[in-house]
Amino acid sequence: MSQATAKDESAVNSKVPRYHVALVEKSTGPGGAEGRNWHRYVLDGVRSPITGYRQGTMKEVKEYAQRCADELNERASGKRSPWAPQQRKSS
Repeated sequence: MSQATAKDESAVNSKVPRYHVALVEKSTGPGGAEGRNWHRYVLDGVRSPITGYRQGTMKEVKEYAQRCADELNERASGKRSPWAPQQRKSS
């Protein structure tokens, strides 16, 4: 087993969150988006970082990024995602 695979596997099996907010900073809008008060956030995880943009105050964007990280960690731990489609009852 390679070191990278062992690291990924131990992170998955541990209680430590897989994703966390690594950075939130003031930014221009993505791809020429209009409006003001844009921020860029980065969620650092086991494999690769996730970057997103959101309008709002620094506090609002930090809270949003933290919710995203928490939801990703819940999904990785096997909990049901609030975004997952509901299963149909079989007849």
